[in-house]
Amino acid sequence: MKGDFSVEGFSMPPHPKGAILIEKSVRLEPLNIERLSEDLHNANVVDVDSLNLTFSPYGPFQRLDDYQKWLKIEATKDDPTFFCD
Repeated sequence: MKGDFSVEGFSMPPHPKGAILIEKSVRLEPLNIERLSEDLHNANVVDVDSLNLTFSPYGPFQRLDDYQKWLKIEATKDDPTFFCD
């Protein structure tokens, strides 16, 4: 993108960190690592072909504690923002 390109009246939207997003058929909330990391890990472990992580630059994690350590570092950053439903 050209450096001189701008959109008149544009203002940066607020970052969604900590937001709860509710729509007609879904509710997304910030990932609660303590409550959901074991379920997420178990879902990824049974995926022997690693299709859940096809487009992810991380994983798979064979051990729950490794996954939780990684989440505690990565999921507390602003980018990317982790949500769950």
